[in-house]
Amino acid sequence: MKSFMVAALLATAPVVVNPAMGDPLPEPLETQRQAAIELALRACDGEQTAFNQLTALVLDDNLPAAQSIAWLVGNEACPDFGLVPAGQDRHHVAGQMTKRLALKGYPIAQFGYGRNLMRGTNGIALDPKAGMDMLMNAAKGGYATAAVVLAEEIPKIRALRPQDIVYLHDLLEFAEQEGVDQARVTLGRAQVYDALYSYSENPLQAAQAIDFYDQIADTSPVAAARRDELTGILQSVHGLSLDQARKQMADQAADGDVAAISID
Repeated sequence: MKSFMVAALLATAPVVVNPAMGDPLPEPLETQRQAAIELALRACDGEQTAFNQLTALVLDDNLPAAQSIAWLVGNEACPDFGLVPAGQDRHHVAGQMTKRLALKGYPIAQFGYGRNLMRGTNGIALDPKAGMDMLMNAAKGGYATAAVVLAEEIPKIRALRPQDIVYLHDLLEFAEQEGVDQARVTLGRAQVYDALYSYSENPLQAAQAIDFYDQIADTSPVAAARRDELTGILQSVHGLSLDQARKQMADQAADGDVAAISID
């Protein structure tokens, strides 16, 4: 059974789009997005015709094409096609373009703008509350990967109460149910527990992060490295082997300790 929060997300999704999907957007946005991505990649290689086609789509109010132009502007590997005024930072220009598209309701732009708000990057003033709202809008609008990023970002900006883990669980469950790649959701779970450990220094949260990193370590060198680093910290700082920490987690869960609530 879906949790209340997941059901609420689906119930409040805009009625003008199809049900949310993990990475593909509701149609016709996804078809428009893929066409725009193809043109943007060609434009990034310097193909003026491809850029001209993108601009023509933008004039027809094609939001994915406009977001692809914002991507070009913010990508130092690509020409800016004269869209960056002299003396201005191209990342800041792209940030403002993305903001405008987010306010028009395009989920990919809401995702980018939300991250910028959460982090205070690309010329966007830091505003974590607005960033959380924008990432949630992106998830409800069809880009459920935004729910994973929201779950990752929240522990970085404030210390959490144990019961807040339930909310993070709901975000990750929503992303999983909406088809976000399983490895991406698992990485999200690992990073949530990693961030929780950085606040609490609770070795059991480190152990939970280790277990999730381990699930994707074969395909992610970064996850494998962080797993090994945390395993060393568990031993050197807390005097626990991973098996000992797992036993403590199991004991706490059996006792109904709220701190042992899992987000898997």
